[in-house]
Amino acid sequence: MTSSATTTWQHGCRAAVVSAATAVVLTSGVAFGPDASAAPVDPYEFAAAVDREAISDHLETFQQIADENEGNRADGSPGGVASADYIVQVLTEAGYAVEVQEFTTESGSESENIIASTPTGRDDNVAVFGAHYDSVPEGAGMNDNASGTAALLQVATELIATEPLNNQVRFTFWGAEETGLEGSAAYVDSLTDAELESLIVYYNYDMIGSPNYLIGVEDGKADSYNGAPLTEGSAAAMDLQTDYFDSIEQPWQPSEMCCTDYNPFHDAGIPIGGLYTGGREAPKTDEEYEKFGGVAGEFPDPNYHTAGDDLANVSLEAIDINTGVIAFAAASLGASSESINGIAPTEPTTSPSGSPSSSGSVPPSTSPSTPTSPPSSPPTTSSPPTSSSTSPEPSATPTPVRSTAPTTPSPEPVPDRKPFSGSMAETGAPALAVIGAGALAALTAGTLLLRRRP
Repeated sequence: MTSSATTTWQHGCRAAVVSAATAVVLTSGVAFGPDASAAPVDPYEFAAAVDREAISDHLETFQQIADENEGNRADGSPGGVASADYIVQVLTEAGYAVEVQEFTTESGSESENIIASTPTGRDDNVAVFGAHYDSVPEGAGMNDNASGTAALLQVATELIATEPLNNQVRFTFWGAEETGLEGSAAYVDSLTDAELESLIVYYNYDMIGSPNYLIGVEDGKADSYNGAPLTEGSAAAMDLQTDYFDSIEQPWQPSEMCCTDYNPFHDAGIPIGGLYTGGREAPKTDEEYEKFGGVAGEFPDPNYHTAGDDLANVSLEAIDINTGVIAFAAASLGASSESINGIAPTEPTTSPSGSPSSSGSVPPSTSPSTPTSPPSSPPTTSSPPTSSSTSPEPSATPTPVRSTAPTTPSPEPVPDRKPFSGSMAETGAPALAVIGAGALAALTAGTLLLRRRP
């Protein structure tokens, strides 16, 4: 590390890595922060309402970034930097006070984590959700891991509009995962003992849109992980996700934990969980075909870590399904963490009750605030987007800050992902409603049309 100082971060401070010039016009219904009069959102309603079309827009933006930067978004590369800038831009415009945590990788290059915590909720009882945003140099990394990044990014932009929350929810986007889980390790290393003790759970979302997908829930009930017993609370973290899937009759199966950004959290004693839709570990079995469809005998993601991991390699259906459980877990833990760590909410809250229909949705009685759609193009080196007369004043938008991680992690080699294991869950008809409408209208000039998935 060169310094532990914190400095103001502003858009436009980096070299040009994208060609599009953007002017973003906001509608009068945009939510830039919590509505103090709002009631806590029902987790089932929130899961159904997250704007899936906005997630597709995020994916297209990440593909465009790769297309304009030698076909990849690798850590420290122009495409990786542009991806980080885009994430910061979306979170900042949604109303988060974003921290950009800089760290030096084992190779000596600079990287950064992006951290956004909800403004309300106990900061001594925090649920952490994460996804890595970097790709391998060989490709755009759309399944690995623009899929997890895009879904988590949209859940974050919409959760802030549902506040107040009882517990803080923290959204983290890691750099340098592909070089050895360096970003998540740097973050965990930077936390004090008190900060570690404040964490309820860490959920990781890495590869949640495999084209020949499986719906895998990381197995928090395994006997051990990384040679040590799983942290207490990991089984309950798994149950929170599987109970949601069961309630909407969505088939799932346990996935053996391995080799991604929950490693440092587990090593620090934090309960862990997550989702995974499969890579190149083993072809889809006949039994898995009966549960999830697709093609038996073929890998869930034959393009893992190759140039073929582009927008056409992503299953939007898989992302839709997984987005529901991400949103459900975030809203549930924002309301109460009692199921994982035994801490009851200190304020009246809306907790999950009843069961949604098989479509995964219920008629909303208290809908979340209108969600914010993403910008229509990557960030540029120009000044931050200006708002129309009907939009909130730019001064109301928090300014991201930069901080420096105090230590440099020593990464370990990360093998390819693992096979699924364990017994199958009960099957049902997979269905999840795609609901919600974006409130942010974006006008772009000089941009290329983004390629949509056929």
